[in-house]
Amino acid sequence: MNPTKPLHCENCGDHTEKFFSDRKNWCRKCVMEDTFTKFRAKQQNRKPKTKVAVTAEENWNGFCKGGCGKFNSGEYVCGGCRAAKAEKSLALKPGEMELYRGHLGDPSDKIVQQVVVINAADGDIEDVEWAWFNKIPLGTATKGKR
Repeated sequence: MNPTKPLHCENCGDHTEKFFSDRKNWCRKCVMEDTFTKFRAKQQNRKPKTKVAVTAEENWNGFCKGGCGKFNSGEYVCGGCRAAKAEKSLALKPGEMELYRGHLGDPSDKIVQQVVVINAADGDIEDVEWAWFNKIPLGTATKGKR
C-alpha cells in the first residue's frame, strides 16, 4: 500500500484536500485571496473616466462648427454656413428647372422641399426590350398570382 502524503499549501501551510492552482501548490483560500488582491490593485491603478461636458446648442458659446471660424452664441452653426449648405444641397444640375421650394409641414421644423423638372426633349432615350410588348419590360420584377 502506498500511503497518501498529506497536502499542504505552500503559501499558508494549511492542510488541504486538493490544490486549486495549476502554477502553485496553494489552497483555495490562498488562490482566492491572491486573485482578489491582484484585482483590487488593478482597479485602484485604473485612471478614472473623464466626463466630457455636453453643451446644449442653446448654451453654446464658441466657434462655428460649419467651418467659417466665426464666433457663435446660441447655435452650433452660424446662419451663413447653414444657408451655404442649404444652397449647395439644393443646387440645380444643368438642364433642371425648379418648380417649387418651400417648407414641408411645419415651418419651424426647417425641412425644405424642392420640386425639380427636366425637359423631356433633353433626356436620353433608351431602347426597351419587352417580355410582354408594351406591358412588361424585360428584367423587371412582377408580382404573380398565387
